[in-house]
Amino acid sequence: MLIMVKEHNNSTGIENAIMKSLIIIGADTFSTEIEELVRLNSFTDIVFLDDKPSKWASPVIGKIRDLPSLRSKYDSAIVAMGNNENRRKYLSC
Repeated sequence: MLIMVKEHNNSTGIENAIMKSLIIIGADTFSTEIEELVRLNSFTDIVFLDDKPSKWASPVIGKIRDLPSLRSKYDSAIVAMGNNENRRKYLSC
């Protein structure tokens, strides 16, 4: 299964050493698996975006269209959707 991560550049140039916050795009069963994995890798501030939030993931802080305005507030974003076309679509954000 394809998982895509896009890091937000910061002034230190060492993104991997300081990443602690993450937006997970998608809030269904697959996204909760991703959440579990990233928590094991030191992410502590994890939020979700989804147009049709489910009971599986929280907190859902907005819709996917909100990503551009929220992106700079988080160190990284990951697309956690089962559909390959949807993942590619949101990777460019």
